[in-house]
Amino acid sequence: TEAFDRIINNLLENAVKFTNPGGLIILSVEIRNSKAVISVSDNGIGIPKENLDNIFLPYYQISRNKNNIQGLGMGLHIVKGIIEQSGGMIDVKSSLGNGTTFEVTFPLCKPVKIEKKTSFFKSGISYPEPEINVQIKDIPHDRMKKTLLTVEDNNNLLACLVNALNKRYNVLHAPSALAALDIISNNQKIDLIISDIMMDGMDGYEFVGQLRKSAKSGNIPFIFLTARTSTKDIKQGLSLGAIDFITKPFSIELLEAKITSIFENIDNIHNRSIKKLKDRVIGILDDSDINENIEPLHVDCNYFVREFNLTERETQVFRYMVDGKINKEMADLLNISVSSVKKYIFNIYRKLGVNNRLELNNKLYGNEKN
Repeated sequence: TEAFDRIINNLLENAVKFTNPGGLIILSVEIRNSKAVISVSDNGIGIPKENLDNIFLPYYQISRNKNNIQGLGMGLHIVKGIIEQSGGMIDVKSSLGNGTTFEVTFPLCKPVKIEKKTSFFKSGISYPEPEINVQIKDIPHDRMKKTLLTVEDNNNLLACLVNALNKRYNVLHAPSALAALDIISNNQKIDLIISDIMMDGMDGYEFVGQLRKSAKSGNIPFIFLTARTSTKDIKQGLSLGAIDFITKPFSIELLEAKITSIFENIDNIHNRSIKKLKDRVIGILDDSDINENIEPLHVDCNYFVREFNLTERETQVFRYMVDGKINKEMADLLNISVSSVKKYIFNIYRKLGVNNRLELNNKLYGNEKN
């Protein structure tokens, strides 16, 4: 009974969500060819033909412009799993602008009894076991843990992320980019941000662009969690300074592994810098001629310029990147547009065989000439 209620409630909720006020929704049950057929039809906005094969994937969102609609989320994926575990099947017919019909078919005999809780996720991909209307578990802040900020306008996905990650981290959460900016302005330290791209009001690209303008938030590592995986999307995200992309559907274990790797790399770079500084200070104290000029720590930019055949303009951008300049500063200093700076950064990444600034730093410090 509980499983049957979940199926009907989810299909009706989606019909209401994608049907304009005053629209028509029909629920019917009939016997057809010795099978029970449950149908939920609407005359709403419909689903594009090219998206029909994807709507049962977890966290899939129908359109690039969400218009305050959160997407189908985990619901249909769970519903499909329940139906198939019960010996039934689900089918969908839809066209853009002409409404949608979901048909669920069950055999009339030999009902399947589910003996135990079953995971309805794809083999090989592990997710937190979701429920409809998942509640976020509040965990007290632990100052010994690193702090993450998750930004996602799908409530169930946001709750699943927070509940999975708060076992190891302090996890702040926001349902929109604007709410996230509020949280950042009121918190002393955030170590990593995980954000969706497709969000109402301000999308993920605008969000990270706003962060990079602030001295307080400009250097926070940033992961995009998204269904948008085209080369253009990835290039745009990386040029804004994102560390990585994780595509939906995704693995929580993979996300956790990437977070761990990012923090380890940051710690390693920090520790190497501290060690170099300590060694230099000790060298100065031990030097009998205390007036001797000591060169500051630096990366041998000439080595990388020669080794990777950087152009004159790429060399200028590269030197400013080594100095820690952000895109806007480089654009002002070189009297070029920010988009041109991003193009040169992308070329530098490609030539040096890296994907982002963190990997670039690793390469610079790992190959630094002493």
